[in-house]
Amino acid sequence: DFDATWGRMPGNPAYFHSDDMARLGLAAGDLIEIVRKDARVAARVAADDAVRPGVVSVGHCRPGLKSRPWEATNALVDGETEVQDINRMPIMTGIYVQVERAAESA
Repeated sequence: DFDATWGRMPGNPAYFHSDDMARLGLAAGDLIEIVRKDARVAARVAADDAVRPGVVSVGHCRPGLKSRPWEATNALVDGETEVQDINRMPIMTGIYVQVERAAESA
């Protein structure tokens, strides 16, 4: 959470294929919430056609908004029960989430 990091990369964007953005009515810079079970993580939308359609790609261990530093994608996973069999690391890939438009005041 260093100012230099925020200056270089202001947030942790949620990357979507442009076809998905059009289907969901989203534009680059829109504020969304990524929802799974009772957890919500806010992020700004960004386009990246290297992301497969139907997928949202977000980096881990970093909040999407400086105003919500407690949020990161690890909040979407239960680190006790949703772990890999081989090494007990939390499963952070290929999880089902919902995407909702967020209030701009977030």
